[in-house]
Amino acid sequence: MGGRKGGGRSYLFVIDSLQCGGAERHVIALGRALTDRDHSVTVACSVGGHFQAVGERAGMKIVPLCGELAKRRFRTAFAWRVRRLVRDEHPDLVHGHLYSGGLAATFATAGSGIPLVLTEQTEAPWRRRRHRIASSMAYRRAAKIIGVSSAITEAIERDFGIAPEKLSCVPNGVTLAPREATSRPPGDPVVGLVARLAPEKDVPCFLNAAARVAERFPAATFRIAGDGPLRAQLERQAAELGLGERVSFLGVLDDMRPFFEGVHVLAVSSVAEGTPLSIVEAMGAAVPIVATAVGGIPEQVTDGSNGYLVEPCNPAALAERIGSVLADPDAAERLGEAGRVRALRDFSAEAMTDKIESVYEAALTRQPSERPAATPALEPRAAERS
Repeated sequence: MGGRKGGGRSYLFVIDSLQCGGAERHVIALGRALTDRDHSVTVACSVGGHFQAVGERAGMKIVPLCGELAKRRFRTAFAWRVRRLVRDEHPDLVHGHLYSGGLAATFATAGSGIPLVLTEQTEAPWRRRRHRIASSMAYRRAAKIIGVSSAITEAIERDFGIAPEKLSCVPNGVTLAPREATSRPPGDPVVGLVARLAPEKDVPCFLNAAARVAERFPAATFRIAGDGPLRAQLERQAAELGLGERVSFLGVLDDMRPFFEGVHVLAVSSVAEGTPLSIVEAMGAAVPIVATAVGGIPEQVTDGSNGYLVEPCNPAALAERIGSVLADPDAAERLGEAGRVRALRDFSAEAMTDKIESVYEAALTRQPSERPAATPALEPRAAERS
């Protein structure tokens, strides 16, 4: 597994890809932190992507296994190749991320005796009955399940009947910038958004809110970091709203620090979320936040303390709160400082990694009688229909 370091353990992460997205950034951040702690980390993915080079530079071994993306489905070829990798390299523990990565990891570890940990980044409202059946099988096979918010762990316990002792809530964390890098930028107002350009992020709502903000603050500009399947459609919408060059689509950024150093407020317009890394990064940079009250966001943002919460799908409410932050620099500074304090206390990469390593140790030290049955959790032909 790329050479086990010192006395560290070897971990295999499984995720659908290393393309744009918060889960992908989380995998790279966690892998980097574990590598720095003298562990060996391999990431198996159906295809590589933007973050592959980032992971390799951080000392991880990245193994793309297919020429086709496995996204929100069980792909037999991906699962069998992960299974072969597990057999050949025999890691100490396998950690599956997202739906496709989790199912592939479940199939790959069945009968191996190697502990399986799964992480859920959202409540996955898109799952239909067949997806829920497959997820239920995977949850029962796993030694431990991590949810990045209590809303996620509560949903897994409630909807899938998973015992609470099998579940751990570990919020996403990031490496925080030095304090001197968090002063607010001078100049005209800049509103930022960080998101994969996909339906659940509801970027059209943000653009409609931006048009309203632009009427109130004629010098305001808007920066969108991230990429995805809706980019061309969103660029057309921005033009139709008359925003023109005031909206910048920046694509995927390797280093988010300059982005947050250059914005006055972070907006989050999602209709479904876990605990977005962008919110933690904004808090660490003392940037006030205006976000929709969905998923685990209320566990990150306390309304009126380090930002504001609004209902989803309401561009008028989003615009009004963004405007209130831009109009009151003193309040914006207060909100940002409160976020910085909260991020240092609760959302650092170090705290996240400590908690995840504790989950790993619990999974590794379970007695054999406590471990799930060593039969394949997913039969390939049946699972393929998932």
